[in-house]
Amino acid sequence: MNLKIKLIAASLSMVTIAATASVPADKTVLRDCQFLNKNAGSKVLDKEAFEQSGGYFHLWQNNNTSNQKFTLTYTGNHSKGKSWHISVQHSGQCLHTSSDTNGSRATQYSCPSWADWVLDGLTKNNGYYIIRSPFNSNYVLDVKHQSTKNGADVHVWTYHGGNSQQWRLIGCRDLDGHLVTPAV
Repeated sequence: MNLKIKLIAASLSMVTIAATASVPADKTVLRDCQFLNKNAGSKVLDKEAFEQSGGYFHLWQNNNTSNQKFTLTYTGNHSKGKSWHISVQHSGQCLHTSSDTNGSRATQYSCPSWADWVLDGLTKNNGYYIIRSPFNSNYVLDVKHQSTKNGADVHVWTYHGGNSQQWRLIGCRDLDGHLVTPAV
């Protein structure tokens, strides 16, 4: 009898943990995440043409397809936020940029250990994040020319805080399938 009560209590506490709004800051994997750009309404980060390697990212209307979904793997803390490997669901390759130069296009590439992007939470802006470059945290993921059109290039640019540099994570699920929001 005492054992049943403990199991029920343990089950209830697991449900409570699963229902929380954020993920603990340990080795965490989130899947099915999409990056919604604040400047572009319902448009999301999209990997062009379903390529398995190489190619670029752009902004596109949300079609809820695997080239618009990402897996985030928590890798540690950073002075500006939490570090994550960000891989494209359809190819398993990571979001990548070749340098921290303004205009360097966002591409997909194999996932090296140093390719940790930093999600810098902007709590005053209703859950939007700045996605900081793995090379230099002053450079962030940005939509070129603050465009809102399908096909607009996504690149890194010096941080200015505009809406084209703010991204909301939507649809993230933990490994048990519960909807979650990454902790910042």
